[in-house]
Amino acid sequence: MYVADSGNDRVQRYAPNSNNGTTVAGSAGNEGSATNELHQPISVVVDDNFNMFISDMGNKRVVKWAANTTNGTILIDGSSNGAANGQLKNPYGILLINDSSNQIYLSDQSKDYVGIWTFGAGIANTTWFTANGTDLNQPTQITMDRLA
Repeated sequence: MYVADSGNDRVQRYAPNSNNGTTVAGSAGNEGSATNELHQPISVVVDDNFNMFISDMGNKRVVKWAANTTNGTILIDGSSNGAANGQLKNPYGILLINDSSNQIYLSDQSKDYVGIWTFGAGIANTTWFTANGTDLNQPTQITMDRLA
């Protein structure tokens, strides 16, 4: 089990039948924006290769943290406060579909939308749901039923 420990600026992993977690990303109480730091991680998903995708809300970014590493790679950077299309303002929930499409679905609570980001050689954003003032209001967690 992986836990986004927002107040401690880290992600914890709990092995089966264990009451003690191990820090696998970030550092307890050491918020920051360097590639080995997190600031208020709010959501984490793990792929089949144990890579973590972390919604690092305090830094307005999404970070991919490979298994057994001490640094993450910034996939989506909203450090300019999310003014432009495809930038983040308040990233929250992440949904990863393990279908080799290199896509993550991400909600942005302040921009009132859920988007699809394709990553790899470059990062492209395609808005999936856009808010027009009535569609979404501060979306947080997202999930998906079985795809057709």
